[in-house]
Amino acid sequence: MVINTNWTVWKQSSSERAAKIRDQILNEKWQDLVTYLLSIIEPIMSMIRYTDMDRPCIGEIYDGIDSMLEKMKCTINAREKDPNEKFFKEVEAIVVERWNKMTAPLHLLAYALTPKYYSNQFLDKPRRIPPWRDLEVSDGCKAAFLRLYPDDDLRDTVTNEFIEFANGNGLSVDALRHRSKKDAHSWWYFHGACFQHLQPLAVKVLSQVASSSASERNWSTYSFIHSVKRNRLLSKRAENLVYVHSNPRLLSHKQRDYAQGETKMWDIEPKHNDLDALASQLLALTLDDSNIEQTYSASACGIGSSNFNDEEDEEEDELEI
Repeated sequence: MVINTNWTVWKQSSSERAAKIRDQILNEKWQDLVTYLLSIIEPIMSMIRYTDMDRPCIGEIYDGIDSMLEKMKCTINAREKDPNEKFFKEVEAIVVERWNKMTAPLHLLAYALTPKYYSNQFLDKPRRIPPWRDLEVSDGCKAAFLRLYPDDDLRDTVTNEFIEFANGNGLSVDALRHRSKKDAHSWWYFHGACFQHLQPLAVKVLSQVASSSASERNWSTYSFIHSVKRNRLLSKRAENLVYVHSNPRLLSHKQRDYAQGETKMWDIEPKHNDLDALASQLLALTLDDSNIEQTYSASACGIGSSNFNDEEDEEEDELEI
């Protein structure tokens, strides 16, 4: 931009601020620093894009985070050459703090149920250990089993099956060989029949997909607040507005009026009797009903309410229908 002829003919290009911008952009040290920071962020972006796919990948998130940190560490050490790794520890603390916020026992259980992490091809790499030797993974599996199986006898049975799976006891030669060659979902379908209770659990858990839907909801709220007309908001102010906008809506779900009033139809999974009542009301409606809006509120359908008082609006709506 700054070496283009249009920059030189720009009437403000000779100003002090423009001169500083040009000098900064053309500064090789500054460009090298930007490249260095981008190389640190690149593993994070790759991890986000890898998980945001329409395929089951919940079992690979835990290992992906570890691999991401390892790549960032190699990049930082190659540049900093600090024996104390002070800068990397600061970056690692930020990543770990975020991981502790979003992780759940289900992530750790999915990692422990993924067969490839027990294969020789995976464990031959340096600093690799099987999931059962990882304290965080072990505690996560115990917490998940305790929540999924309240019955003590059934939980003990599932635990024993998990121990046999982790040790490879009772598995055929092909089952051991396919640990690193087949995806986790297919492996459990083909070789998991010997684990009567663990196979259904593994199929359900490993069928879960990971996506950025939760973050995209936040981004949608942010775009609503930080628009073209309101683009001078400070980042902290915009963050606070997003917080104020989102959290009261989440807290309202715990109120008694939310579950008993008209808003009960807004839930993702309403009760079956509500669905039956909704279906009967929809079947009874016709386009000729004059009190269609009073019979069934537009807000209960999840669509925006409309004003039918104006005759011109009614004619336009009939044409659109």
